[in-house]
Amino acid sequence: MSAGAEVRFPIAARDGKQRFFCSYKDWKRELRKPLKQKIDDTENIIAERLGEFGYSLYVAWSGGKDSTLVVHFARKYLPDVPVMFNNTGVEYPETVEYVRRLAQEWELNLIETKPLMPFWKVVERFGLPERRSKVGTPQCCRYLKEYPAMRVIKEKGFKAVMTGITGAENKQRELLILRKGFCYFAKEEGIQKIHPLYHWTPQDVLRFYKREGLPLNPIYAKVDRCGCMPCTGHIGWKSKMGRTNPKLLRHIMRMQGYSSLEDFPPPIEAEAPTSAEEKGKRRATLLDFLTAVME
Repeated sequence: MSAGAEVRFPIAARDGKQRFFCSYKDWKRELRKPLKQKIDDTENIIAERLGEFGYSLYVAWSGGKDSTLVVHFARKYLPDVPVMFNNTGVEYPETVEYVRRLAQEWELNLIETKPLMPFWKVVERFGLPERRSKVGTPQCCRYLKEYPAMRVIKEKGFKAVMTGITGAENKQRELLILRKGFCYFAKEEGIQKIHPLYHWTPQDVLRFYKREGLPLNPIYAKVDRCGCMPCTGHIGWKSKMGRTNPKLLRHIMRMQGYSSLEDFPPPIEAEAPTSAEEKGKRRATLLDFLTAVME
C-alpha cells in the first residue's frame, strides 16, 4: 500500500434496517491480513488523521496493551501528540505506575483526568456496574471517564480521538466496526472517533510487542484486562477480583448480601460462555498467549 493511501471497505448492500460499513466476508479478510500489512494500514490511518487534525486530535490511553500501541505509533508522526489517561481513582496500582513511568520515558504530552464523582459514591447512588449488554454504559463509566473526558474535550477544543479499539476483542466491538468502520463521527460526544487497530488480533498485538521490545503493563501478569479494580460489569470479574484483591471481593460480596464465600455463586460456572466462539476465546486468554509469545 502506498504511503498516505486510505484504507477502505466496500459498502455492503442494505441488510434489513441496518446498513453495514462492510460485509462480514470483507471483515474476515481484513482479520487475515499479515501483520506487516496491518502495520502499514495502521500507520497510514494515523499519519493521515494526524495530518488532518493535528493537535486537535488526542489519543485515549487506558494503559492497556492496545491503546499503548496506538500511543507508540502516533508519537512517531507527532511526538507531542496529546494523550489522555482517565484515572478513575480505582485503577490497578500497576496501571497508574506504568502510565506515569512510560509518560516520562516517552516524554508524552499527558493529560490525566480525575473522576467527577468517586466510584463508591456512584455505586451508592446507582448501584454496582452491570454488563453493557444488559444496561448500556454503566454510570460509573460516565462519571469516572466519559464526563471528565468530555470536559477536557470542550476545554481543549479537541475534534478527534484515536483509540485502541479492535474489532477482534469481542462481538460488540466487531459489530461496531462492521456498522461504522474505523473512522466515524460520534454525535453524543461531538467528536470524530478513529480506531487504527480495528483489524488487529490479540496475537498481532503481542507479536508486535515482542518484536519491538515494547514494555507491557505488568498487570497482565495477573489478569487479562486492565481497568477498574472493583468493576463488576464484565465476564469473569469474580475470579479475577479473587486473585488480585480478595478483600475487595469480600466487600462486594457483603454489598450483594452474601455472608460467606460458600454463599457466593461460583465464578466459572455462573459465567461460563455459551457459544463455541466465546469458549474458544476463554481457552485462548491473553495470559495463555503471553506464555507462548512473550518467552
